[in-house]
Amino acid sequence: MSELFSFDNAVHHGTPTCFCLDPNHHWLVIGTTHGVLDFWDLRWKIRLASWGLGQGAPIHRIRVHPFRGKGRWVCVTGGTGQTDISIWDLEKGECREGYRAGGTRNLAKDDSKMYDAWRVDEEKPETMLGRFAASAELEGDGERDHSIEAMTLGIDHPEDGREARYGFFLTGGSDMKLRFWDVTRVEMSKVISGLESQEDQPKYTTSHPTSGLLIHTEITPRSEPSAPNAAAGGKAPGNMAAKKASSKPPRSTIISQEQQHLLKNHLDTIMDVALLEIPVGMVVSVDRSGIIKVYR
Repeated sequence: MSELFSFDNAVHHGTPTCFCLDPNHHWLVIGTTHGVLDFWDLRWKIRLASWGLGQGAPIHRIRVHPFRGKGRWVCVTGGTGQTDISIWDLEKGECREGYRAGGTRNLAKDDSKMYDAWRVDEEKPETMLGRFAASAELEGDGERDHSIEAMTLGIDHPEDGREARYGFFLTGGSDMKLRFWDVTRVEMSKVISGLESQEDQPKYTTSHPTSGLLIHTEITPRSEPSAPNAAAGGKAPGNMAAKKASSKPPRSTIISQEQQHLLKNHLDTIMDVALLEIPVGMVVSVDRSGIIKVYR
């Protein structure tokens, strides 16, 4: 093999962590440890633009959107420091969609600023280094990067040869949850693994914090009040407590359920996920402790 060409990405943009090519191999997008997206034209060997994302957290995955944006939208995990996927328009350098996990409400307009990109080329290298040094100090004070570490895409190809209109994401990260995101019908999304034994599936809603931004949010269900709190509400706990105690499963059943829960779920950060279609549809995920799980 021989080298065809090479180019240098700016050092002050951060160390490259991932990249993405378009299907025609006309352009390349590089993600870095400083949350910067560098957009390169491979035909002319020039960098067209660079954007800094939200909190400047490391970017972990970049993929071309399966069927939206005519090949000019990319799906990014990381950059914002949140457990989310952000969809970026490369032509305008704007975020078009976001898929947020672990929320308790829809995203407000003021909170949507995390999806505003800043122009890297408008800042001096020393200013950028100062920005990232400040963010590193925050991380040292206890701030965690909750970004999604693993992401893969799936597309439904119609048998009659029509253009694909259905797609989904499979994601995993530091919250040890493996999620299925339905791109077409977000309310059909779900958590594949990672829920507690008594935890209900979250609900998924869509909001428009700004005219050009669509945010899909995973709403975590609130836990019901405990018996003492319920009694404080004015209701006598006598008959209710006796009824609850009589319906409580035996200890052996509880232990068996917890064992099944531990076997199904990851117990460390999910580092990668893959989709297998042959011989049957399966999802493969691996965590930091080296455990590989296969879901059918």
